[in-house]
Amino acid sequence: MIKNPIKARLILADGRVYEGISFGCTGSALGEVVFTTGAVGYQESLTDPSHYGQLVAFTFPLMGNYGINREDSSSEHFAVAGCIVREWCEVPSNFCLEEDLHSFLKRRGVVGICDIDTRALTRHLRDHGPMKGLITTEALSVQEALSQIEAFHIQDAVAAVTCRTVTRHSAPEPRYTVGLYDLGHNRRTLGWLMDMGCRVILLPAGTPPEDIAALDLDGLVLSEGPGDPADNPDIVADIGRMAAMRALPMLGIGLGHQLMALSAGGCTVRMPRGHRGSNQPVADLATGQIFITAQNHGYQAVPHSLPAEVAVLSHQNVNDQSCEGLRYLTHPWLSVQFRPESFTAPGGTNRVFLEFAALMDGIKEGK
Repeated sequence: MIKNPIKARLILADGRVYEGISFGCTGSALGEVVFTTGAVGYQESLTDPSHYGQLVAFTFPLMGNYGINREDSSSEHFAVAGCIVREWCEVPSNFCLEEDLHSFLKRRGVVGICDIDTRALTRHLRDHGPMKGLITTEALSVQEALSQIEAFHIQDAVAAVTCRTVTRHSAPEPRYTVGLYDLGHNRRTLGWLMDMGCRVILLPAGTPPEDIAALDLDGLVLSEGPGDPADNPDIVADIGRMAAMRALPMLGIGLGHQLMALSAGGCTVRMPRGHRGSNQPVADLATGQIFITAQNHGYQAVPHSLPAEVAVLSHQNVNDQSCEGLRYLTHPWLSVQFRPESFTAPGGTNRVFLEFAALMDGIKEGK
């Protein structure tokens, strides 16, 4: 039980106000208010770089019931700007827990609000889309809060979450050398590549194409990441330069998928609500199989903006028919919007990696 609870408010850009109780840190936090679904995975969401600059509302009514441990974080970053829950569990139970959710937020300096009607908030965001907002425990008038909200913009999101130096990681007996271009990668992507038999070179976003070419990679993975893909014109141009230098197999994930589409001449659009959570159904159009995937994005690539001779739609969201994957016909590229480690065929074989490996093998054999 938090002693002497402090009142907090969530104020949205349209003037709507939700009153609740502070948990985590006190103070104020500005960000884009979004909701994420799923009964579990709160620690992964809070540390997911794709949530950079966002105030994340959890739709499941009780968060924190199995606590926090050092193994479940998606990255070293505490990506969210603020945390919004209906109720947090004060007495979590799990054999590996190390602290509760409130303590975790407080230690990381994250402002949170609880005891609000997250169902009503979710319905509002569903109907009107994500919008900027402010969580505060301070004595601000609504007009003062709205002035701060209007002035807020998420800037340099990729630069804020990318790694600072090149690091190397390897499977025991690697079959491939792969670059992981870090737009805000989830550490499970790195682990997934190593499990698949890769020696991985983690590269900061903005690494010059010439430096990447000098590594003599078998393939390059453009990671997931935060923000509007259109805010990264230099990276889009660099992808094109890399493609012109050599036939390098590329796999795009999330933001990487969107940037590849832009580089190929396509466009991206903001989605009405986005996909955030661990329960998004995706159809593999080649096999007709449907898989439940984890996702975290607010933009999508527009497949018909690419000429039919350049790329084809490979995966589609079952709920809203949005683009979930592209296969390129002019380059050894493939890309997916979802987290590929959650997308497996019967028997546990990862279809996305198998396709990427086939591209790398094809280039190797052609050398």
